[in-house]
Amino acid sequence: MSEAKGAKNEKELVAELRQLIKGDICSQFDPDYHREVRKVWNARLYEKNPLLFVYVECQDDILETLKFCKSHKLPLCICNGGTSMFVQDDGAVVLKLEKMNDVTVNQEAKTAAVNCGAKQGDVDKTTAEYGLVTTLGQASFVGATGSGLLLGMGVLGRSYGYAIDNLHAIEMITGSGETVKATATQNEELFWAMKGFGPNFGIVTKLHVNLHPIPAQIMAGNLYFAWENAANTLRNMRDFVLEKNDKRLVLYGVISTEKQRGKLMLFLRYVFNGDLNVGETYLEEFCKRSSPDSWDVEPMHYNVFQTTVDDLHPFGNYYFDDMGGFPLSEMSNEVIDVLIGRYNALPSVEKMSGSACYVLTTGGAYSELPENSNPFLYRAAR
Repeated sequence: MSEAKGAKNEKELVAELRQLIKGDICSQFDPDYHREVRKVWNARLYEKNPLLFVYVECQDDILETLKFCKSHKLPLCICNGGTSMFVQDDGAVVLKLEKMNDVTVNQEAKTAAVNCGAKQGDVDKTTAEYGLVTTLGQASFVGATGSGLLLGMGVLGRSYGYAIDNLHAIEMITGSGETVKATATQNEELFWAMKGFGPNFGIVTKLHVNLHPIPAQIMAGNLYFAWENAANTLRNMRDFVLEKNDKRLVLYGVISTEKQRGKLMLFLRYVFNGDLNVGETYLEEFCKRSSPDSWDVEPMHYNVFQTTVDDLHPFGNYYFDDMGGFPLSEMSNEVIDVLIGRYNALPSVEKMSGSACYVLTTGGAYSELPENSNPFLYRAAR
């Protein structure tokens, strides 16, 4: 790379930061720089040109990098899973957390300390060794901290609630460089606010989460339906979950496109977090009612199921911003008809390739806490 005007100053900045931290640094003058730029999930960020990538190894590295950015008036981005639209920007110092990925389990207390660089898969793998689980996101590659602070709807959410419901302590560094711990009895207001809006208040360095027992195998997999029956399928899904009123049961829909044929498709994700015989009975009953074209539901380890959606949203695609969720008091027939009608009116299905719409059923443990327990206000949604 040729040295542009001001490059000497940039090199001096790199040299200064190297003296302050233990971790590695990748700058615009390193041969691996462009490879680092393209490690993020969303290809829309490939055009960004960060100043530095800083691979922190400890909390002191984070603190020193924060001070460094403040002293030189440099923007700072935080990157773990790499799925956010804010993980890198032009001229920014990108704090890469992936080396701080340890997860420590307290089996007796049924809790885990999750370091800031851990992914969902890291948490699942470690807690599974103890027959325990927590609920975070729905893909193994997402960052555990981001999922844990921004609601977090895992596939076991109807059993154990949102990720924010399972937080019992948060450790962080504020913008002023202060190290803070927030719990229900320590910095209580901050703790309340961070359970839903945590990234707005500082750099979170560790989450402390509740764990729950998980069977050695759960009944899980997907059921595939003809698009022509999509509306009836979603009605059957809604009615079945409400009738069973069993928080061990999870059914939710995913609307996507078939890559080969460019056609709309609907599949349902099925999970039963309990006795395999009961899970199989429920499955047979639902299949008789809804007549799927095919299914691959079978007993499997929870960790295996957690990876089955990863390929639906691979790294390196150009993704639009996440539209977020639209909680409803009920999934009425009218809502279902409008949703399917909008998809049927698409001028080009091919242009929707790689996108997905998740039609989730809530209830169960999601609605067991009072609405003022954290900033999320839609616990009555079904």
